[in-house]
Amino acid sequence: MPAPVDGRGAPWLLDFLATHVRALRNVGALRVSLDRHGVPADGSLNVTVTDAHGHSVVEAVCSGDHISAEGTAGATGEHHVRVAGRQLPEHGAAFSIDITYLAPQII
Repeated sequence: MPAPVDGRGAPWLLDFLATHVRALRNVGALRVSLDRHGVPADGSLNVTVTDAHGHSVVEAVCSGDHISAEGTAGATGEHHVRVAGRQLPEHGAAFSIDITYLAPQII
């Protein structure tokens, strides 16, 4: 279910999504979708996943309906998801985030 984003204040970060994800050191995929209803043309949502050492695993700036990106986790352990927005409406904007880590493969 999409979660509302509060567009008040500038700049602002949403730490309520500072979600801790246990992950293997592996390739991950990120997909971000933003409901553009009521969002100005220059409105965007930035999603960053960092590893336990603060290194970026994957980042995506969604300035359209959706965007996908891939990255490689450099370390095992907690991963943090940070969501920031720009020029979003005061009533908020619905969005969804999908993070997928691929299982290790033996060839």
